[in-house]
Amino acid sequence: MDQNKDELYNKLIDISKIDTEDQFYNILIMANSPEERSVKSLERVLDKIKLDTCIFIVFTDLLEYKKQGIDNWLTYDERNIDALTKKKWKDNLVKIENLLRQKNINFLKIEGKFFESNNIIKKIKSSVKSDDKIIFDITSFPKNFILSILRWIEASEITCVYTVAEHEKNSESYSIGVKKIAALRGFEGDIRARNDLLILLLGYEGYRSLAVLNRHEPYKALALVGDPKNDERQEYIEIAKKNNSFLLDHNMVIESSVSSIEHPFIIFQEIENSINNFINNLEKKESEGYNIFISPLGTKIQTIALYIYWLKHPDVQIVYPFPTKRRIGTGKAVNTYIFKIKLEKKESQ
Repeated sequence: MDQNKDELYNKLIDISKIDTEDQFYNILIMANSPEERSVKSLERVLDKIKLDTCIFIVFTDLLEYKKQGIDNWLTYDERNIDALTKKKWKDNLVKIENLLRQKNINFLKIEGKFFESNNIIKKIKSSVKSDDKIIFDITSFPKNFILSILRWIEASEITCVYTVAEHEKNSESYSIGVKKIAALRGFEGDIRARNDLLILLLGYEGYRSLAVLNRHEPYKALALVGDPKNDERQEYIEIAKKNNSFLLDHNMVIESSVSSIEHPFIIFQEIENSINNFINNLEKKESEGYNIFISPLGTKIQTIALYIYWLKHPDVQIVYPFPTKRRIGTGKAVNTYIFKIKLEKKESQ
């Protein structure tokens, strides 16, 4: 019997420590990326989980990256991060397909652009039944997709997997530019003629968080710095604050913190408490309330926590700064965690 079964609802469990008995899932939903953890996460899942079908998403945006009009997978300069990213992306795609074939796992490959989620979500939905037991590997998904998949998949609970990787110290390796800032479909909230408040879950990409602040120009903003609460916490916090220094120095921004690597339900409670304290401490109280905009730029586990928050507060609007380019972003894969979340969806959804 799986001793971790109940614990998965309130804590992260290293996947290497779970009992494999009765660990069967109809569907694994995952994505390819240029990061090492994209493949490592799948390897670790397949070592522990019995699986029928894998739906994996292939974001084709990297195919559009060209250097001087030449598109060559085999020739690249190690100093050209975009070319290296594209090569890693292709290498990982081959490795993922080979892993699934070796394990005799049926798989459905769905291609599309990462900022155009509509068609991809429709294809996922058409391939998943409401009674399917789903395991969702969030490791290689952009945060807008994590929210959209949770929003539209008809399941009362989902098992999630997340592989943590070393942080890339080279700032050139992160995504670059802001293509657009938009409310995510299905997360438009209830926006009226009243003052705006902005909540930012911060990561390392300060230019994206600053772009959201400049776009909304809120009455006040709450910046939540992630705290991993481990041996590397001081370095993580220092880098996050340094990269977001222009935002954090802004006179309308109030700084606080929430856990970055913890079970999503615990992070949800921290987010809710932080937002409540932020609103209660505002000098100017509005009897009609505020428009609340939230942007997920921190960890992917925080994004799931934000989804749980949205289920309780569907009047908030979730906005996302879509990057012009995505890059490798992380280094060596470290731990792979497994956990469960309950999705208490409202009938109006």
